[in-house]
Parts: sequence; C-alpha cells; structure tokens
Amino acid sequence: MLNSFSTDWNGLFKTHPSLYSKDSVTIIEKGATAKNKKMTVNCTEVVSFPSKQFDGYDMFSALTNRNSDGAFLFLNEFRTYDLVFIEMKSRFSTQEVFEAKCQIVETYAKLQSLFQMMKAYKSLPIQRIYGVIETQELDADQMVWWSKQQMLPEKDMQFGERLLKCSFIEAPTRCSNTLNMPDKMTFRILLSNDADYTIDYSDLCNSL
Repeated sequence: MLNSFSTDWNGLFKTHPSLYSKDSVTIIEKGATAKNKKMTVNCTEVVSFPSKQFDGYDMFSALTNRNSDGAFLFLNEFRTYDLVFIEMKSRFSTQEVFEAKCQIVETYAKLQSLFQMMKAYKSLPIQRIYGVIETQELDADQMVWWSKQQMLPEKDMQFGERLLKCSFIEAPTRCSNTLNMPDKMTFRILLSNDADYTIDYSDLCNSL
C-alpha cells in the first residue's frame, strides 16, 4: 500500500516527489556546525517526503519556514502505519528541544494539508504519530539537573523544564477521528553522540 501511496503522491505533487523504500531511510543534517550529521533507520517499508516539499505553495506563505529534517510513513509491526517526524539537533538544551518541537508540529500541520488532497490518504490506516528529536547525550551536570526535574511536581517547574519532564512529550494534534487517527503526537528525545547513527525501526518504535 505504501508503494501505491507514494505513486499517488508523486502524481499529484510532481515537483516534490516522495521516495519509497523497502529497506531503510537516511536523514542528513547539512549544517556546517552539525554534530549529529546522519541518521539511518532500517525498516520493512517506508515513504519519505522531501524536506523542500512545502516550497512554492501559496497556502504556506504566511507560515514560518521551520520544517523538520524528515517526514516519513513507516510500516509497523501491526501491518498498519506510523507517521514519523525527525529533527536532529547538535546540542541538548530546553531551547533546542522546544525549537525542534515547533519544527515538527509545523511540518505536521503542513503535511496534513497536502494529505487531505489525496483520496488514498483517507483509507490509509495510520495508527501512531511520533516526533523524534535526536540530540547529543547529556553531560554529568545535565543528567543531575534532569534527574532532579523529574522528581518535581509539574506545577513547580518552569516552562522549559516541563518540556523535559520525561522522555515522552505529548502534544495535541489536528487529527480527524473519522480517519481513525490518534488525537496525540508522542515526542521522544533520542540521545546519541554518534555523527552517523543507525537504528532499526522496530527498536525505535519499541523505545517510543
């Protein structure tokens, strides 16, 4: 089904084609100062959507250009599909995590607008929506700070600290119940100091 969905997308959005794969997908961070430069996710099936997919559409002209590094549809272990957004950051901080979260949510909103133009999307069984933020591992001082934050009641934490209350960060999305889609996007902070990081989607999914 993902192969035909990719074909349908490419027929409708000819200047921004998607890419279908049956083995893996790779996200590359091209920033000159980037420390996390490459992330590869091994999988069974995936459709990746181009990072420049929103260029040239007047409907997005009023929005910022804060897009995530990657947007994907993965086949999961239930033979349904997960919509996954990945953003790579080179350092760990509440500011970087908040910026990544904004990039992912904006990308989701834009992609949903394009998906609604596709008949094939309405019958696509999307089970889960994830936002994955890959960033550098915490140093010793950050680990102590984070551990202390998780012991505090949320009401006693500052806004930026609440973003890091736990590994899972949930935010409401604009999913339609008529499409049997979840009403929440689950965010996950993935810590890695590897410039070239590889993970199986099954492991990524289970950690989510």
